Amino acid sequence: MNPVNGSVDLLQRFIQFPTVSSNPIIEFASELAERAEAIGGKVHRFETSSTKQNIVVQIGPSGADSIGLSGHMDVVPVEGQDWTMNPFEGIVDKDAVWGRGACDMKAFLAVTYNLLSDFPVQKMKRGITLIWTHDEEIGCVGASHLPKQCEHIEMPINILIGEPTSQQIFHHHGGHCTLELRVKGYPAHSSKPHLGISATQWLFEAWTLVREWEQWLGRQPSNITGAPPLVNVAQISAGSAINIIPEHGLIRLGLRPMPGHDHHHLIRRLQETLEPLQLEAANQGASITLDVIQAAAPLYTPLPTQLEQAIQQHCPDTPCLGAPFATDGGCLAEMNTKPLIWGPGSIDVAHQPNEYVKIKELEEYQHSLESILRTWCL
Repeated sequence: MNPVNGSVDLLQRFIQFPTVSSNPIIEFASELAERAEAIGGKVHRFETSSTKQNIVVQIGPSGADSIGLSGHMDVVPVEGQDWTMNPFEGIVDKDAVWGRGACDMKAFLAVTYNLLSDFPVQKMKRGITLIWTHDEEIGCVGASHLPKQCEHIEMPINILIGEPTSQQIFHHHGGHCTLELRVKGYPAHSSKPHLGISATQWLFEAWTLVREWEQWLGRQPSNITGAPPLVNVAQISAGSAINIIPEHGLIRLGLRPMPGHDHHHLIRRLQETLEPLQLEAANQGASITLDVIQAAAPLYTPLPTQLEQAIQQHCPDTPCLGAPFATDGGCLAEMNTKPLIWGPGSIDVAHQPNEYVKIKELEEYQHSLESILRTWCL
């Protein structure tokens, strides 16, 4: 087994890339790609913009019976938080590694690369596929592009997502979608409203239909908890001054589909509900549009799976539960895969100042993951 010191050293280096979601990811993605090539991997780089990439690496024989290892390269911001250290230095102290991304989730990336650095690739009977995504922290943006980007890549059925879970195993979680309903009218002096088209009036009409859709959502129980999808009317705005007929109006909605829900179906229902009003508004010179800004699908992986059984050999009596947070798993599941979530560190310290992962946790996780990979692939 590789010494855990290798994982610690890699984690320190990985933390030093300030991959906050608002920053470019290319430099870190290139490092991960080059390290994968050095161990014999076939690297696929998928650009979604000039500063963002997803990385998919095939190591050893490809095929559906391979095992997938998935993680995100981005981290959440540190501004406004009370850090007692440089969050992008990667400090080792008090038997832990400290820094932004230490547990969420560069620890998993570090352990993976440490294990693969001397893995007997030439002896592999089944392969390993690495799936590194960008912008998970702002709504699984990178993962949402994977189904199209990987059309010509045979993906493994079993995928391990190494989010920090404190050795718990998760097989389902909710999703999250951001919707923007925009109304455009025509401005005029408020003393002559007949010269303008009030965006506010059309916004009220649209709001009535949103409430109708919300009631419909309440009748759509999930197949896991029985809970319906949730919608948060997060922001409503219109107009610019008291003496101007409003030209613009906006409603921002946060939709949370539960495990078992098809978020495409839920959004399509709102689009269909709005269509008659959109036609009426267009006939009168206004416009009503609905944009999906971000969509992270919920995850539900039916049990049992081969990966679940492999993990439980190292975590006996640990049931598969529902995660209290979203992951790239929903997007990966849309590629006919069976993701499970199990990784080093605790979600309780993620997104907080002085984020850390204990070295003992790294060592225990590395030992279990190496055993799984050797059994699976060799």
